[in-house]
Formats: sequence, structure tokens, C-alpha cells
Amino acid sequence: MDVHRKEAHAFRVHLASLAFFAVLTPLLFWKIIFTSEYSLLTSCDNSRQWYAWYQFATHCFKSGLVPLWDPYVLSGNPFIGEGQPGLFYPLNLFLYFISSTRSAVEPRWIQWTMLFSVFLLASFQYALSRALGLCTYSSVAAATCYAFGGYTGTVYFGNSSGGSGGNLLSKERRNALATAIAAKASVRYPKT
Repeated sequence: MDVHRKEAHAFRVHLASLAFFAVLTPLLFWKIIFTSEYSLLTSCDNSRQWYAWYQFATHCFKSGLVPLWDPYVLSGNPFIGEGQPGLFYPLNLFLYFISSTRSAVEPRWIQWTMLFSVFLLASFQYALSRALGLCTYSSVAAATCYAFGGYTGTVYFGNSSGGSGGNLLSKERRNALATAIAAKASVRYPKT
């Protein structure tokens, strides 16, 4: 009976951690979710590459074609073998078919997919940290720092709309928060 109680407690802890990421993601990106003033698609790479790739792939799939070749880049290049567009990434496949028009995917769906990817990034980093033997608090801290700070939080999402780009905190404050969480997590806690 004691084993079942420990497993139930561990399950509740994991669910609480996932709920934390589910709350933190919209909290940090509230301007993007709840207003139309900010967009994740305003940075150079997002507007010139990603948006065009999403539109091209959506048009091809909705026309009943698999986009093997991209004729719009230089003299053309293989689109199916290009890693960056993520042609067969499950969330992108969902995105290609959810659009209401025949050839274009709406920017709001692209943004929701990107934000859901951040939630998944935090969740999988948490699972990896737990599998590597970190305690719950350290795993949550590692996932928070990885998904919302560093490259993902400041370079990728920090370029949107000039500076803080729809995030609740500026780049400097997010990095300071991530550093404080990581410093607190470095204290040795028993594994729960």
C-alpha cells in the first residue's frame, strides 16, 4: 500500500510541474496571446523564413502535393530534406491542415503552435532532468531556464516587436530570474 501512495504522490508532483509550465507559458507571453499588438512573426527569421515556409507547405498539402522541392529559394532546393522548416514535425502537420483557407495558414495559429512548442520544451526538459536523477525543484528550474531563458527566451522570442517582444519580463530580467532559480536549485534537495 505504501508503494501505491508514493506513486500517487509522484504522479501528483509531475502533474503540478506540468501545470506550472502551462501557467507560466501564457504568463510570460500574455501580450502575444491576449493582444494583437505584438507578434512572434516580426523578427527577421520568423517573418522572412518561417512564415514563408509555413505558407508554402500549407499550399502544397492543401493542393494534395508533398512539397519535395522549394522553387523560391535561389534556383530551388530540396524542401523535404531541409531540417529547419520541420515539414513532418507533428505540430506543423497539424498546423498545415487547420487553416480555414485553401492556401494560407493564419499567423495566430503559427503563434499558438510556437507557444505550445515552448510548453512542450519545458515539459520534456523536466522529464529528462527527472530521468537523470535531479529532484523535482531542480528539474523544474532546469526546464524553466531552458525553455524560457537563454537561447529560446532571449534570442528566439526576444527579437519579437523590439526588445521584450510580448514577454512579461525584459531579456535582462528573465536572465536574472533564470540565474536566481538555477542558483537556488543548486542546493541539494532530497529527490521527491
